[in-house]
Amino acid sequence: MLSSASELERRVARAMTMVNAYSFGSLTKCAAGVGNVAPFCGVNYPVPEYVQIDAKAYDGAAQAIVNGIRNNPQYSASTACVHDMKSFYCNMLFPRCDPVRNEVIFNTSNCINSDEKCPQAVHDSLKKSHICDFVPRGKFYLNDCIKPPNFNYQTCPSPASAVLIPKFLSANPIFQDTTATSFKAFLKKEKVSDHCVQVAMQLECGATPFCSPNKTLLLTTITQRVCTTFYNW
Repeated sequence: MLSSASELERRVARAMTMVNAYSFGSLTKCAAGVGNVAPFCGVNYPVPEYVQIDAKAYDGAAQAIVNGIRNNPQYSASTACVHDMKSFYCNMLFPRCDPVRNEVIFNTSNCINSDEKCPQAVHDSLKKSHICDFVPRGKFYLNDCIKPPNFNYQTCPSPASAVLIPKFLSANPIFQDTTATSFKAFLKKEKVSDHCVQVAMQLECGATPFCSPNKTLLLTTITQRVCTTFYNW
């Protein structure tokens, strides 16, 4: 039994130090719309705080994916296809946050049909990525934290038994392992150095944030230095 709130805060701080974890945002707060820093997705509703912190990066990722579909001559994607793909990726990366119910809401239930106006090449690409197997759907409490799924991880280490992750990110460790396995094979094919591969896997496998012991913060082990080291390689 903890004697006080301050004791709990001390334990949280100590746990963060022991694993070199850093705050990635609140698990109990919603943030104002991020339309000014996410012009592509044009978000004008509250989002979880962790989304607000990285809104510019998420918006850039959505734009890069959609532009890849739009501009790839192999796809010959129609305007309707591009519109639906934009809606899907923006809804996935910018879930709505309900500050009254303390919920995060993913409007992604139509994932399996999101590409029905797209050519077969787009459908095949999405199917190959297994994104609809991993994307969260529906409503989740912001600070509902659970153990990561049991899985035969191929590249990333199995999550520590004491680690809890938000339920709405429960599929992320599997998704990250799948992505890391493909990315590692690509880097090996390009004959990059073993150290570069090691840094890339540290970045990719550590991408899923986890819950603080008191379930008030999202934590990450990724530092700006690791990220910068890889992208400046």
